[in-house]
Amino acid sequence: MGAEIYGNLFVRAAGIESDGGTSQAAVMHHGVQFSHIYNNIFADTSVAFRFVDWRGSHGIQQEGWFLWLFDRNADRLHESVQKMRAVDFDSQLWRTHYAGTIWENLYTYATSDKIAKMQSMSDKDIRKEAAKTAPKDSNEVNGNLFVSIPHITSGGSCNLHDNLEADPSLFKDPEHDDWELTAEGLELVGAECPGFEPLPFSSMGREG
Repeated sequence: MGAEIYGNLFVRAAGIESDGGTSQAAVMHHGVQFSHIYNNIFADTSVAFRFVDWRGSHGIQQEGWFLWLFDRNADRLHESVQKMRAVDFDSQLWRTHYAGTIWENLYTYATSDKIAKMQSMSDKDIRKEAAKTAPKDSNEVNGNLFVSIPHITSGGSCNLHDNLEADPSLFKDPEHDDWELTAEGLELVGAECPGFEPLPFSSMGREG
């Protein structure tokens, strides 16, 4: 499963490759689904978000993830079903716990009945099912500010919307690591990224 990544400042996380940095990303996910990456500032790095694709041969459906979920991906076996059953994942307790979160989406795929059904299928049949019902574009990337980022995303597809490729002039003094938005910056960001909340820089970072 994916992660919720909110309210971070990523500056020179990997550097710009053409300036001696690397081609790595500030945030990298390996085949995960249902991530939500929002309300962050990414600056001066080659790639903001890299999603390592687990698609199959039928387009952008994440067939590899679907097979992994039911322990039917021979290249990636992590005892997913055993771990879900060990905590009674399909119980009302867990359903209530995850209600209204990004992880609620997992119940579209992994109920006790569906797990039993998928595990009883032949390899051929479960691959057909994966091609038909595996998720696609389940990772949400929205409401972020990108500053001097050559590649916003790389790898697999994601649902990318309501972000802003921001000019450094929208911030007070980025050359000296002051990434607070100016009044003009706040106005533009409010129009282009509805709901973006300025980062609480005074309470970020290490203390002492």
